[in-house]
Amino acid sequence: MYKVLIVEDEYLEREALKLILSEKSNEITIAGEATTGSSAISLYKELCPHIMLIDIKVPCIDGIEVAERIREKDNNIAIIIITAYDDFALVQKALRIRVDDYILKPATPKQIMTSIDKVTKRISSKESIFSRKLNDLEKSIKLKQYKSSKEKLNSLLKYLFLINQDNRKKLKNDIQFIAFKLIKIADDMMLEIKEKDYIKKISKTKNEWLQKEMLLKLLYEMFDDLIENKKYNCNSEIVAVLNYIEKNYHKGITLKEVADYIGLSPYYLSRLFKKELGINFITYVTERKIEKGKDLLANTDMPISNIALELSFKEPNYFTKVFKKIVGLTPSQYRKKVRKEMTKKYNRLQTNRYIFNNKKYYV
Repeated sequence: MYKVLIVEDEYLEREALKLILSEKSNEITIAGEATTGSSAISLYKELCPHIMLIDIKVPCIDGIEVAERIREKDNNIAIIIITAYDDFALVQKALRIRVDDYILKPATPKQIMTSIDKVTKRISSKESIFSRKLNDLEKSIKLKQYKSSKEKLNSLLKYLFLINQDNRKKLKNDIQFIAFKLIKIADDMMLEIKEKDYIKKISKTKNEWLQKEMLLKLLYEMFDDLIENKKYNCNSEIVAVLNYIEKNYHKGITLKEVADYIGLSPYYLSRLFKKELGINFITYVTERKIEKGKDLLANTDMPISNIALELSFKEPNYFTKVFKKIVGLTPSQYRKKVRKEMTKKYNRLQTNRYIFNNKKYYV
């Protein structure tokens, strides 16, 4: 269901538009009506509509400026301009701010519905890409393919960051929706996930990069629980391997060492590991090391060279290279970014505490 916000100061014009749009009541709903430009901007923030029908000559702030302000914040919303003025300069300005359609009054119901159909198809196309990527992610998780799941989650997030770069509110909503979806998948697979913790943390976090990290951590916890509790008849030998890795990954373990410990040939273990987890042994151990590295960078003051040695990387430069390949940032950049967000969060908390403790001074 697509939400439409009508911006029109003439009562009869608004009623006519509502009557025309009612023909598609199974697909669209009138979310709100604004009679001035300023109220249109306020309602946009409150309602988050998919489509705005804007008359150019509304009071306070004209329709073109309303469209321009909205477009600066939101690259996805469909904006349809309605005007009685066949002015080439206005048309040029409307095109420059990337409105989706430009309708001249008097407009027929067919013209208006043709315009609505055009923009809903564009919105639907974007939503179908999102749904397809989300479904692909769900399939990979249920097939227990960790590497594929991680790649698909990253691909989905990259797509959302791209299409929502001008609409942070929608981006945050989409990220929260993915979190709810992952929790639902975990529930279907009988995995023990702390739903309230993740959902609350993601909803309270304003930084999209940290939200992405939380989703990746949630995905990792799902797979960790999947293996730890031997769900879906996971091979007992692989469970033993993963337990051994968890205790010794920081010691520079090799495939041969683990194979000897379990009593299998390295070749057989390599094939079995890839079959069960969808990721090869070396990649899994490396990613586990990097996860620990991220934790040490965020929560300790340990020098990066010491962290590298702690995780059995012989050269700090090699640790930096591997870390950047997996995380997208160098260890120092990662530490700086996490610490910056932690400081911001702490400062906000202190400010809120101050305001609360001194609220008698605020009227």
